[in-house]
Amino acid sequence: MIYHNFKVRVVGNGFGEYRAEVLDSSAGESISGFPTPDPLQITALRSKLAANPSEAAVQALGILLFETLFTGHVLLNLRRAIAQAEFEKAALRIQLAIEPNELSALPWELLFDPETKQFLALSNHTTLVRYLPTPEALRPLLAIAPPLRILALFPSSMDMPPIDIEHERYVMNEALQSLTNRGLVELLFLEHATAEEMLKALRERQVHILYYQGHVGFNSYASANYLLLEDGAGNASGQGMMELSYMLRDSIVRLAVINSCGMAAGTLAYDLVRHGVPGAIAIQEPLRDIETITFLQNFSQALAIGLPVDAAVAEGRRAIWAMSGPQGYWASPILVVRQQDAALFSLKERP
Repeated sequence: MIYHNFKVRVVGNGFGEYRAEVLDSSAGESISGFPTPDPLQITALRSKLAANPSEAAVQALGILLFETLFTGHVLLNLRRAIAQAEFEKAALRIQLAIEPNELSALPWELLFDPETKQFLALSNHTTLVRYLPTPEALRPLLAIAPPLRILALFPSSMDMPPIDIEHERYVMNEALQSLTNRGLVELLFLEHATAEEMLKALRERQVHILYYQGHVGFNSYASANYLLLEDGAGNASGQGMMELSYMLRDSIVRLAVINSCGMAAGTLAYDLVRHGVPGAIAIQEPLRDIETITFLQNFSQALAIGLPVDAAVAEGRRAIWAMSGPQGYWASPILVVRQQDAALFSLKERP
């Protein structure tokens, strides 16, 4: 599949005024201002969605987000870019570089086009990715032969809310069994999810994807996010961005998947990419086991055959939608990347 880029940057002036700028598009560049999204209206729609996750409630929130972001010349540019991509039998990669923190927390994955009656993140003609431009040089594509190695962490300690580790391992094995049986994926688990054991596995097993399911928090004193691991003595150990960045930057990990409820997971995904990880996925809203299995199956299958990570996430979202309907659970995974083409791996033939 050929992809056309449609890069939109959103900037603010610190006084509640924002503008959207199309920086990269086959239809040219453009600028439009837009009003502050009404926080009360968004909160009301989110509450309504939580109480009754109906198709109408999801669409109402998606339309509000769409009509807030895509106005004036930016909307016209989007229409032209979609039409040109369809004419050339290509897909449009919509890259959202949203700089204001208060806006990056919004569920942009729910963008719903009232004209085409489609969610952009579910359409076969578009993919949606949060793009984080960084001043550092991009890490090169990692040329690997299958299998993709996934290290799964399920930290548990006496002073953390309990995690049923055996059950979570079952969910992962169930999701990836067909791929592991075919030698496309190798799934690794740690007996004890300590920082030392994780670092050892990253170094010795040449891990490509880190999957973390646990608890993410925010250290107000350090103004930084952290995730909880084990300390080896049965207690929790918070790993801040400094420690994580050192561990991950010196590895070949190209993607981190953070499965943890709440906005802190999304913020951590942004921080990981900002500190050098090429891509990160945050699963912010709780998924049922069958939805987690469905997402991981379809996402990993797409990655294993060489699709870019945004197309792989789109496959996972569509699979959840096909199973659970349009209530919005499919929008739980958000993707943040620093690679413009969303390509993390260059797969080679197995010897």
